[in-house]
Amino acid sequence: MNRREFTKLLAFGGLATTSLPLMSLKANAAGAPSQFLVTVGLAGGWDMTSFTDPKGRVPNKGSVVNNVELDPTLKVDLHQAIDQNDPLKDLKSIRWSAIPSRLNNSENIEAQYRKFFETYSNRISLIQGVNTMTSSHVLGTIATFSGFFGSHPALGALFGAVHGPDLPLSFLSFGGQYAAPDLTAGVPVNKARLNSNATLMNRLGNPNFHQNGEVYDLLKSAHKDRVSRLIEKERNSENGLELRLAKFEKMLAQRSEENIFGPYVENLRQINNDDTFNPFWTVNQRNGLMNQALTIAAAFATGVTCAGHISSGGFDSHTRHDDYHYRNLGAVLESLHFLVEALDYFGVSDRTTIVVGSDVGRLPFYNNSGGKDHSGIGGYMVIHPRDSIYGGRVFGQTTERFGGQHVNAITGAPDPSGVRVNIRHVLASLQQNLGIYGTSIAAEHDLGVNPIPQMFTPLS
Repeated sequence: MNRREFTKLLAFGGLATTSLPLMSLKANAAGAPSQFLVTVGLAGGWDMTSFTDPKGRVPNKGSVVNNVELDPTLKVDLHQAIDQNDPLKDLKSIRWSAIPSRLNNSENIEAQYRKFFETYSNRISLIQGVNTMTSSHVLGTIATFSGFFGSHPALGALFGAVHGPDLPLSFLSFGGQYAAPDLTAGVPVNKARLNSNATLMNRLGNPNFHQNGEVYDLLKSAHKDRVSRLIEKERNSENGLELRLAKFEKMLAQRSEENIFGPYVENLRQINNDDTFNPFWTVNQRNGLMNQALTIAAAFATGVTCAGHISSGGFDSHTRHDDYHYRNLGAVLESLHFLVEALDYFGVSDRTTIVVGSDVGRLPFYNNSGGKDHSGIGGYMVIHPRDSIYGGRVFGQTTERFGGQHVNAITGAPDPSGVRVNIRHVLASLQQNLGIYGTSIAAEHDLGVNPIPQMFTPLS
């Protein structure tokens, strides 16, 4: 084998590039993380009135908010008895939209909505009427989980830096349709951007795939030699940093035959071959979002990472809104159920928080093409860990025609003297809920707003 062929193999294996951090493949000595986070980005802009903030056929701008009547039976009460005179009664039930009967497979979509909310209502926090601060896809994709349009770390990056700084890959991201260039924005966290097939993870877990044993031994030797050269370079440099040198030496000392990515591959093999794992409601095969979810769940279980970002598109419904939006929302709900079941399978559901958001919202009326254009009002949905004290919560309300309102910071009910909730309030509150807020890393990347402590606490 000549030098050129070997260099090509190095590049193919990802070891001749700088896209991955220099790291030990040995299992984290500190043990598995105590908690995990999955952020879910829905690219294109979801319509909350077709989801959890339905308005029915309320006239608006020469059109209607929804092309389907408001069905008062489509709800789950979060309290055993709700007083109809209670001013907070609308915040004590999770409601969802009816599905237009003319749609293909409308019964399946209805089943996806109903099963999801009946199954998870007590684990869900819905934050409604959130000011997205933009109606741009690109800016919204960056800001949904970071709070800013420029260089600012996403929630997952901060979580990884705080709760898994020594993990091999603290933050895994599948990007998205309008993916931000860098969701970490300089936060010191081991990260990886995955393609739809998570090829990188599979190569790390089975690094001699496509290669014979001799080539794999050469790859390992070359990588070890590279680390040794870096150590020597730092030692001989007048400006060498002692901490960095110590880090290189520690990594080299930790090299061993044990590969934490191997068990990750074995986890995937196990769940894929287990006929008892059948978390489907209306479909019998996995979609792309489910495949991403399975990668993240298996990585959590192995101790590879503690934070993951997955994404799905199909929500930019400028034409024929109803034909696609309800179907895609239903598919996302079934995919979220798949994710929770996979987390349960691997025994980490009781430590995992799932946060769902979208880059922009949609206007509460139809255009001449039967679509809905961009809006600056959106929302978030949080699925809290199993057995969590949080969940069963609706925070924030919109007007009859889906207008934004100031709300009380304790109850979430409309309050003219309250706060107009924007994405930064939600992210600050999530940081507090997840043990990020108040850390030195969070302070370096301050959101400029205070958390709303009651945002996820159930109403009494």
